[in-house]
Amino acid sequence: MLSLDIDAELGSAVYNDADVIAFDGANFSSFLDANDTGIARSADVDALHVDSQGRVLVSFEGGGELGGIDYRDEDMLAWASPNWSMEFDGSADDAAWQPVDLDA
Repeated sequence: MLSLDIDAELGSAVYNDADVIAFDGANFSSFLDANDTGIARSADVDALHVDSQGRVLVSFEGGGELGGIDYRDEDMLAWASPNWSMEFDGSADDAAWQPVDLDA
């Protein structure tokens, strides 16, 4: 899995910088389409994990709002189609997280 910091054409598809792209060693494909999931084009994914229940856990380089949830760069959101939820609120867990950017 990868996410780019600019829009790019890979193979025959164009991905925007907020998309998460799967690569199997030969081909690229969309794993998490920003347009389909409500991720703002200005959001940059900097951490991603798929948990045992199939939820996609995502952290972003900066803060914003997604699916009615305000988040910051120290937070982890969960995508279970079609909804987003707060998985880990860094600064609520410990105030020391507030200046930290959670990333992969």
